Amino acid sequence: ASPAAPPAVEVWCSNPAAQVIYAALKPGTPASSEALTKAWKGPEGLRARLRTVKTGEELPLGGARRLKFTAAPTPRWPDTVATFDPQSGILFTSKLFSAHVATKTTGADEDATDVGLGFDEFGGDWRYFFDCMLAPMARPAARALATLAPYVGDDPNASSGGAERPKSVAPGLTRLLLKFAEPFAGDKVYVPKPAKMSAIAPLHGPVVQSARNELVREYRAWVDAQVKSADDFSVAVIYASAYGNTSAMAQAIARGITKAGVAVEMLNCELSSNEEIEALIKKTDGFCIGAPTLGGHMPTPVSNALGVIVKESTREFPAGVFGSFGWSGEAVDLMEARLKDGGFDFAFSPIRCKFKPTQETLQICEESGTDLAQSVKKIRRKKQSDKTKQVSAGSSFGQSDTAAAVGRIVGSLCAVTAKKDDAQSAMLASWVSQASFNPPALTVAVAKERAVESFLLKGSNFNLNVLQAGNEKDTMKALLKPFKPGENRFGDMEVEISERNGCAIVTEALSYLECEVTERMECGDHWVVLATVREGKLLKEEGLTAIHHRKTGTSY
Repeated sequence: ASPAAPPAVEVWCSNPAAQVIYAALKPGTPASSEALTKAWKGPEGLRARLRTVKTGEELPLGGARRLKFTAAPTPRWPDTVATFDPQSGILFTSKLFSAHVATKTTGADEDATDVGLGFDEFGGDWRYFFDCMLAPMARPAARALATLAPYVGDDPNASSGGAERPKSVAPGLTRLLLKFAEPFAGDKVYVPKPAKMSAIAPLHGPVVQSARNELVREYRAWVDAQVKSADDFSVAVIYASAYGNTSAMAQAIARGITKAGVAVEMLNCELSSNEEIEALIKKTDGFCIGAPTLGGHMPTPVSNALGVIVKESTREFPAGVFGSFGWSGEAVDLMEARLKDGGFDFAFSPIRCKFKPTQETLQICEESGTDLAQSVKKIRRKKQSDKTKQVSAGSSFGQSDTAAAVGRIVGSLCAVTAKKDDAQSAMLASWVSQASFNPPALTVAVAKERAVESFLLKGSNFNLNVLQAGNEKDTMKALLKPFKPGENRFGDMEVEISERNGCAIVTEALSYLECEVTERMECGDHWVVLATVREGKLLKEEGLTAIHHRKTGTSY
């Protein structure tokens, strides 16, 4: 007799994840996957079965060990499920609490954690991941955090000033005793459950152990700030995505909007009703909509969303369209035409991406998001001009005098040039100062909405080109003009590319410094970047540094 077929593997996942798998197993659709179908269905029948998981369900692993599941969906990741292991106290959080950094790979367990490093080392990386991926969907992120409250709880170290408690020998002793007891107790070995988590294990970045309480507190503060901002006013980013490409574009646009100090409400229209779309459009100022092209058309959920938008949205604020495609890309043209016919104006030109977006495309998306946000802010400022005039009329002499006094702080005029993958960027800077003799270091203040800001992350390289007095006007003119998203920042400037870091060198500058970002500090509407100077060269022996003089501290 032939051997019996092995039992089917049971795949546990959330309902949205199950829908993606079902679509991939269905033949003749854009989402079909022959490889998955072949692996899923063998000659003897099904090799795997799906089981959808709900919040509160548990998976027994043998003995007393079990995993607890909590659904924590967001528009970008509707399938997210957090998993808690009561025995170890580890909370697996998927994208939440992630960071795009790599840890050491020596094989030691502690190399994968933040132990000994904590928030000082990874705080900027955690914040940047949040700003890019979760700030645009702050309300769903807040709900996700709320669902995890039974595990993350309050800070257990608050009474001890944040210091970690001394390690106890009890857990190790308990494991030793359980090991001896296991042969005699069958499946009824009792494992004490930690009151709260011992570590956070996200999908990206280090396992968060020593800084877990601080990170949870900061996440709550970041989410609360974004939700409060959205309550004031926000911009909607509505999209559908077949393979994740349009979703990546939407995320980059949302990042550009939040950089400009405007909150974002993201909505995946494939998972939303017309009523939800209508409610979102009525409470937001401006929107953009994105879609892939499927069979020469936009997806039905996007078409339905456009119908709601054309009917319910005000024409007072600007719009935008974007999308990815494999061959023809009609969806972007169809969305643009429908909105134009509906009387909408656009804050940026339609963005089209063939297949997967490159870094250059994502930079265009981010800059387009910033343009959209600034257009919305300009309209709101105009609407509130009467109120602003009243406030200005009531300003005291002391406040104006303070602004004038701050304006007397001078700075050297420099051109900051930076590179990230296949994209180049630049800006004119005057808030520059030396910060250290040994090692030589400097600081540059960068407005959050600047396109170059995302090029100046910790570990990034840039060049600081110090401009020469009397020879600075051409460079200033080139860098101060308005740029379209993705437009060459150098224009007619004469530049060379550094062989060491790939960043541009302004050949008409007095000198240039090749720098590496070592720290970033958030300061109101700017980031202060601390950088170590790696190399430098004086391009002109004669000449003085160009200095920027101002009359007020309320503008550049």
